[in-house]
Amino acid sequence: MDQQTCVTEFGNVILVVSYNDECGLEFSRSFRIVNGKDAAESSHPWLVALYRENAFQCGGALITDRYVLTASHCFRPDDEKDKLSEAAFFAVMGTNNLTDTEQRVVRRVCRVATHAQYVASNFHNDIALVELSEPVDITGKRLRTLCLPEGLGQEPMNMSDRRFIIAGWGSVDPFQIVLTNVLMQIEITGGSIANCSKQFSSFLDFDPKIQFCAGDIRKNVKDACQGDSGGPLIQRRESDGRFEIVGITSFGVGCATEGLPFGGYATVTSYLPWINVTLHALRDSARSCLFEEKALDTAPYDDLMQISP
Repeated sequence: MDQQTCVTEFGNVILVVSYNDECGLEFSRSFRIVNGKDAAESSHPWLVALYRENAFQCGGALITDRYVLTASHCFRPDDEKDKLSEAAFFAVMGTNNLTDTEQRVVRRVCRVATHAQYVASNFHNDIALVELSEPVDITGKRLRTLCLPEGLGQEPMNMSDRRFIIAGWGSVDPFQIVLTNVLMQIEITGGSIANCSKQFSSFLDFDPKIQFCAGDIRKNVKDACQGDSGGPLIQRRESDGRFEIVGITSFGVGCATEGLPFGGYATVTSYLPWINVTLHALRDSARSCLFEEKALDTAPYDDLMQISP
């Protein structure tokens, strides 16, 4: 498939960013996450459900035919050093209904690259790349990739009052974990740095350089919830109308809780250098998975990222 390639100098290395011609294009579009709506079949064709053994763990987004962008906390939930075994994970995609055995596409997880500077206590650097056991077909009618945001090396955009879409299979009940097999979606609005910092100041060290918040500011009845973690927060690009990922679902305080309208997200533009360097490192060492292989050590590349405060 034809590729559009952008070569950008970053520090002392050259990063080559390839965007698939069909990235960010859905097969259909219509307008459960808490108080969300069922997403139309074939919408969000980049969404991935990550399972640990037989339990739904997190969401994610295809950014190439073999690599999924998600959150570090899905694989390092409690301890900042130890990581869950990749061999226990598999990915489901290609359908909005996870019980549709005829349509869904399943792959084992081969390797996981979590950010070496991920901090579990405040969700800093909550980003990860998942390598699937083998590529999936993104040229057919089930799967597409999601575009990465434009603006490599630029300052993160102002998220305040911007409209976003989030979709996932997470809990649809704000008071208990009730996951859904049917993909749901909502529209939410970005919060200001002041409001984000105010809401989360008692819970974590909110860093606007690498994090932002968004929620249902007016009615506070819509929110991401347990199980939506790692999934993409998206917007339609003004330049070409394609959808791009701007945030990775990372943290929150309850779900659509009164007085706490915002959920927290990792800012993807802040991590474009990490994504590109890590993706190339994974690709350069890619091989058939035996599931006993060790995860990629990204430590040698961390000095290129320059995203820590």
